[in-house]
This record gives sequence, structure tokens and C-alpha cells, in this order.
Amino acid sequence: MRRLQALRTIAWSCDAIEIETGLRDDYINQLTNRPPTLLPYTMWKLFYQLYERLSGTPGGSTRGRTYASRYGWGAPLDWEGLDIDDPRVMWQPAIDPPPPPPPTLRELSALRRVEVAELTGKGLTAAEIAERIGISERQVVRLRS
Repeated sequence: MRRLQALRTIAWSCDAIEIETGLRDDYINQLTNRPPTLLPYTMWKLFYQLYERLSGTPGGSTRGRTYASRYGWGAPLDWEGLDIDDPRVMWQPAIDPPPPPPPTLRELSALRRVEVAELTGKGLTAAEIAERIGISERQVVRLRS
């Protein structure tokens, strides 16, 4: 059933899968939401062949993609190199996590204050610190206070 879930993740709708397999779309929906413990080999082979044929091509159902992301199903690339049929194996995200947000002005100011304090501790003048950090001498004086 992970194969059907992966196809739903790349926007294949139950209706499109119904056309490809000949199974009713409500049955496909039931299989992806409440997978059975055991599946007959003929059914597994049908889904295996369908997955091999469609997993490299996105479908056209944004509803299917939204539905799949709500349930946290892995896309075909997330299963790359893993045994999708082994229930002990979990999928790995294929994309890197988003980068952290840029620092806020308050955080930048706090970092500059620390940097100015370190350079002041080394005996540098306000003019030398300003040149090194790239701020005005007046700003150095403000950060020191």
C-alpha cells in the first residue's frame, strides 16, 4: 500500500489509479487509508507494476497531493534505495530541510555587541573596531555602553 501512498504523494488521484488498475476508486482509497495486513500476490504485482510505470511521472491531482502530505506519506524519491515492501523500514525525506531563518535585527545587534566587547577587551580603539566590523565609530561607542 506504500506504493499507492507514494503515487498519491506525487499527485496521482484515486480516479486516475482506478483507470490504470480497473479497481474502484473507493476501494483504492480504503487500501491507502486502512491497509490490510496481508495482500494477495496478484494484487501486490498489480500495484508493483503500476508503481514502476507511474512513479517517475507526477499526476495532476493537487487534492491527492494535499491529502497525502496531511498523512505524511513518502514520495517515490523518499523510498529510493529502501525496501518499500518491508514494514520495518521507514522512508527518508529526499529533500534537505529548509535553511534556518535569517537572524533578526535584535539578534544581529546582540552579536555585534559581543564582538565589540571582545575587541575592546583586546585593547582596540573605537576607530579600529569600527573599521574592522564595518560600522561607524559612534555605533561602537553606543554598543560599548
